[in-house]
Amino acid sequence: MLKALSSTIFGLLLVIGLANAEVSVYNVDGRFEAAFPSSPQIIGEAGAGDFRMRGFNSTDQTNLISYTASYQLKPAKLSEPTIEDALRDFVNGQVLVVKGKLVHQSIGSLGGKPGVQFIIAFEYSGIPARKYGASIHYDGRFYQWTIQDIPGISKQDGLALFKEYVKYFRVK
Repeated sequence: MLKALSSTIFGLLLVIGLANAEVSVYNVDGRFEAAFPSSPQIIGEAGAGDFRMRGFNSTDQTNLISYTASYQLKPAKLSEPTIEDALRDFVNGQVLVVKGKLVHQSIGSLGGKPGVQFIIAFEYSGIPARKYGASIHYDGRFYQWTIQDIPGISKQDGLALFKEYVKYFRVK
């Protein structure tokens, strides 16, 4: 179920948003905070039932870096035996939808809550791209923040930005 949910979300979250080179911390729908180059704009909802997610996007078009965020609208009981398994499934679903490769995954604590950081290499319209993400599970909901870059085209390194700004991804 989580694989299908994250598959649906990934396609939704690749949408290009607004431009700005500065990065600030924004409150997302009163649910969590994360770093974006401009105020994140809602891009829609995806998924079904208790696993429906709302997505947001903001793009630094000067540097060709996309920032996305999403959260699960309703709390839901996990079908996986552990939260670690659920976090793994959430990330694996994203890998499957983009037919990418999981380069790195680290499950642990983010802001004192169960979370995972990951890197996915994939192709978008035949162009190699990378997604650096962090997901948190809290109070029955998944929350996610990502940075996506295109090696050789993006003017900044998405991984360096992710490492610099992931500390601002906090669930309230």
